[in-house]
Amino acid sequence: MSEMHKILSGIAFLAILPLPYKFYLIVRVLICFGGVYLAYASWSTLSKSNKAILIAIAFLFNPLIPIHLTKIVWILIDIATCYYLFFFNKWKQHPC
Repeated sequence: MSEMHKILSGIAFLAILPLPYKFYLIVRVLICFGGVYLAYASWSTLSKSNKAILIAIAFLFNPLIPIHLTKIVWILIDIATCYYLFFFNKWKQHPC
């Protein structure tokens, strides 16, 4: 789990690029379930705000009931998700 947040961050970064739609479906699955796993594995050490952020990430990237937003909004969400997940261990130690 120690590097999973960085892998998910890289996937969120790749989602900024113009790629085929099927890639974005895979991104949704990986980030949603990865976010749920990070929340589950770290639940007892996370602050309330970090729990809320991980739940929001899982909700936004949910592949079962997709949320349809414009491309620019998704790019902003991907950048924010990339940043948060890259520094996940820092956020765990120092709550938002």
